[in-house]
Amino acid sequence: MATVCNNYLLEGTIADVLPDRRVHIQFARVTGRVILRTWIEHLLLATQLPHFRTDAATWLVGRKEEGDEPIVLKYEPVSDPQALLADLVSVFEHGCRSPIPLFPDLAYAFVTSKEPQLTNPLIRGWEGVLERDAAVARVFGRDARIRVDEPMLTTRDPNYPSFGALSRRVFEPLLGHLANCGTSVDDEAV
Repeated sequence: MATVCNNYLLEGTIADVLPDRRVHIQFARVTGRVILRTWIEHLLLATQLPHFRTDAATWLVGRKEEGDEPIVLKYEPVSDPQALLADLVSVFEHGCRSPIPLFPDLAYAFVTSKEPQLTNPLIRGWEGVLERDAAVARVFGRDARIRVDEPMLTTRDPNYPSFGALSRRVFEPLLGHLANCGTSVDDEAV
């Protein structure tokens, strides 16, 4: 699979593609990072295969983040995948110029939360990011507090995004095409 987007060649292999759908099954937990990766793959499929713009879906099956229950997510067709992909590539470009506050698992939890501001799970999640990722801790500071609607770094870039704005920019279009189908796969997926 290959496409050009914002002067970048996006190329790779996407597994589990059937003639009329994609079904990705994993035993691992379905985290924000996995949901975002699968979304990007779904967009790439839609740029190359017209039926992913009209009626073909991508199914993601794995384990919930908590417990051992399965979770089944369905990515609906995308009529204009190029525009959505171009925006994600722009985010990537910004991240190549300077560190941006995009932490996919935390961003997904924030955008899907019923609370518009910081919650204790979000704060604990941020503390976990700082503990697990030494590079993030060096860039943002070991004692940094997560800030939703203001920049987490001092920068000269007037377009430097806040965690909240960037999380919404990346995940809200995805959520508009994502359906949680519960814990079982119906005949449509398989």
